Amino acid sequence: MDLTKHRQILNEELHLIINDYNQFKQIFNEQKPSSHDLSLIDQINQWKIDSINKIKQKAKDCIETVIKCSQTFLNDIEKRFNDLNEQIKQFQRENEFNEINLNYLRNQLRKIKEELNNPPKTSIEQDCQPFTNEISIIPLEKKPKFNNWNQNAITVAGGNGYGENLNQLNCPVGIFIDKNKNIFIADCSNHRIVEWKHNTTEVQIIAGGNGKGNRMNQLNYPTDVIVDRQNHSIIIADWQNRRVVQWVNQNQQILIDNIDFALAALLVSWNIYPSFIISHSAADQAAAFVAVVNSPRSVTISGDEKTIDAIQQILSISYPNVFKACVRIENAFHHIK
Repeated sequence: MDLTKHRQILNEELHLIINDYNQFKQIFNEQKPSSHDLSLIDQINQWKIDSINKIKQKAKDCIETVIKCSQTFLNDIEKRFNDLNEQIKQFQRENEFNEINLNYLRNQLRKIKEELNNPPKTSIEQDCQPFTNEISIIPLEKKPKFNNWNQNAITVAGGNGYGENLNQLNCPVGIFIDKNKNIFIADCSNHRIVEWKHNTTEVQIIAGGNGKGNRMNQLNYPTDVIVDRQNHSIIIADWQNRRVVQWVNQNQQILIDNIDFALAALLVSWNIYPSFIISHSAADQAAAFVAVVNSPRSVTISGDEKTIDAIQQILSISYPNVFKACVRIENAFHHIK
């Protein structure tokens, strides 16, 4: 076969491939979501509607509660005011009153005014438990990782309903397991840290447990905890108090205060190792301090150079060699990820 004939055959085969490609491309471009995908979209839209309705109803209930509390207070003031008015009228009708009666009326009126000017304060308490059911999409080509695990699970802590008894938990958020397999739990809505001994029912409160508050012996929705093996202390992310505290034998000290999120050591305890920890001021643009760490992830922390130093000190205790360098960036923006 000569070269011309051979080239002609190759061109014909190429044209066949191009035709197949163009036909497939047309079919692909006309492809629409499958009935299964459309069903999923409908379910997602219904979840969105249900969630919005739940939020609206909750907001409506809260507003009605606020109005009811306010109206109850005003009704009580009005009742006392009317009673005082009747007493004044009675004194006027009988025309038999003295200095003692006038002082009484004057004091009653003063008390009513003070109560009206200092009404009871109604506040909003945030609940860290999810208000609506969360959903997620699992791609068909990816099997859940837990398929490789033994499906026989056991309860190692809690399991007795939510509550504040020692054998109960209320919105547990973060945990830490020490070398003896004891479990330290940030019992968020109980405002305490509890320790569950391995393979026993022995439980003890090791931090907090004195009600919600900002005193040194109190916590306010703690979210995470790690154990410092060197000095047998625990380090706690005290979320709503915006601080990181250290407890050593019931003695407390604040390690980092007035921050949005600074306990990077807890990320490490979750096996999340930041590649950059960026600490900067609350402004949109400011100097920043970047600490280079050993992995391809990052987290942004509001603070300053002192904050980075404190975090580096915490990490160096339990996770040495995490930080590789600390670099000052003059123009850091808030959107860095």
